[in-house]
Amino acid sequence: MRKIFKMLFAITVLTQISQAQETAKGIKDQGVKSHTHQRGCCYYKVIYLGGGFNNPNVNSNQKSSGNYSGKTSGLTLDYSQTILRKPGFSIGFNIGGQYFTGNSDPFKSYLPELYLITNQISSVVTSSGDSKNSNYFVGAGPQFNIHFANHFVLSPIFQLGYFGSKQNESKATQTTLISGGAMADYTKTYVLVSQNETKISGVGFIPKARVTYMINSTIGVWTEVNYLIGQTAKNNTSTFEPKRDSDTQTVYSVAQMDAGTYTTASSDSKYSALGLNFGVVWGFGGR
Repeated sequence: MRKIFKMLFAITVLTQISQAQETAKGIKDQGVKSHTHQRGCCYYKVIYLGGGFNNPNVNSNQKSSGNYSGKTSGLTLDYSQTILRKPGFSIGFNIGGQYFTGNSDPFKSYLPELYLITNQISSVVTSSGDSKNSNYFVGAGPQFNIHFANHFVLSPIFQLGYFGSKQNESKATQTTLISGGAMADYTKTYVLVSQNETKISGVGFIPKARVTYMINSTIGVWTEVNYLIGQTAKNNTSTFEPKRDSDTQTVYSVAQMDAGTYTTASSDSKYSALGLNFGVVWGFGGR
């Protein structure tokens, strides 16, 4: 990352020197006229550097099982080059990538009900804490630029590339303090729901709507909204159930809890996320 910043700084300095030389030349030669659109449309090559947030879509089945990724934040880097340019409009290509990561509690809005145990003093259900999730995307595609007001550029961008995502395992655990009677009190724990670690990778697609404001002929700021579409993940959720004497039983002995079993259910969920990014932009290259 440090090398990237050094490269961008060097590019900016060289571009400013070149502009100063052109300005001095124009002062000497009154016949040289400045371009009417000198901000936002006069550089064939552009680098976008920034960051932002991704908010994955979550359906009702994922919420009820605690099986979903939370919001993430991270960095994005794009390189764009113009191929065809007309007054007020240009077409080129965009190559770039982004990496986002975050921690979320999959059971924040849903915790399974605890089981009542004979001779219990207290009982509570807690999640395993934050479950780390990370996503990355690298792709390329066309970029269309609409230049207006001499400072602004509206850029629809479409990238097709490689997408990867990972979410760590998560659990919801019941912890119960039980009276030992003549003996000391003791604690029992039972994992009520567990969600396996999920990894997906493959082809991804992301359309973007980006707006750039050029502060001067070289440097500007930008913001965008995008929608990342990734692969389908196969999720396995294991649910605990104690050994029952009858279907109507509501209180269980420690022996019944210890003899409990797990039922595993599988489900598929396609990754998609709405993103908001912003950052700075450097323009360089031929005018």
